[in-house]
Amino acid sequence: MKKIKLILLVCIVLVSLTACSKDNVLPQSSNNTQQQALKTNTPANEPVVVGTSNTSPTPTPTPTQAPKPAQDSKTNTKANESVNLTDNDVKVILKELIPKARNVYGVFNGTEPIKFDETKTIPGDKDYLLVTGEKINMGLFNNVKSMTDFKNAIEGVFTKDIAQKIFYSRFLEIVDDGSKERPYYKGYEGQLYIYKWMGGHGVATDYLIDTAKLIKQNGNIAEVELDTTLFGKQDKKLKLTIEYINDKWLLASSLV
Repeated sequence: MKKIKLILLVCIVLVSLTACSKDNVLPQSSNNTQQQALKTNTPANEPVVVGTSNTSPTPTPTPTQAPKPAQDSKTNTKANESVNLTDNDVKVILKELIPKARNVYGVFNGTEPIKFDETKTIPGDKDYLLVTGEKINMGLFNNVKSMTDFKNAIEGVFTKDIAQKIFYSRFLEIVDDGSKERPYYKGYEGQLYIYKWMGGHGVATDYLIDTAKLIKQNGNIAEVELDTTLFGKQDKKLKLTIEYINDKWLLASSLV
């Protein structure tokens, strides 16, 4: 009887121990599951800001101003964009223009300044000889081959309007009707010919450029004045007009 009680007591103890061990295992399993959840769900531990992402934001481009249009390096002939001249500027301009202008007058004042080939004439008109250059080499007419070249050289010194008035209308646009007066130059098949009977006369006026001064200026047009001599004696003051066209100053009046 005592043995039976002892066996029952042992069974009760074993049952109690088994129940306690199960209670201890369940919390541990729960803790392990929570730890695994923490390890596998690490992004949840990082702070999250609404409306943002973990990637670097694209920088907003800084607004740029529209580029300014490039300014023309060439001086414009509009009045409000022209340079205001000084007396010294006027002297520099005239020292370049007046010798060239005298050269232009010279080629309409006899055949002496021009080189020509007497063996080459306009067919049917032996009075016109082929122009081959200039004897007084100022570079103005040395490479002239055609009537277009000839006029371009003149219009590198005088404005086109003045060239038309004092040279073209008087010496190039003469009606060639067989009378005594004939054009001083003719263009034929792209070449330039000179009238071999062109008369000439000397020019006795000298221009005292160092006395030049600015009288007035209106934008790209200026009026200047300088002293002259005739046969070496003091002569009248000469007023000239110069005009700024296509990046250069040109004579816009006659020298005489």
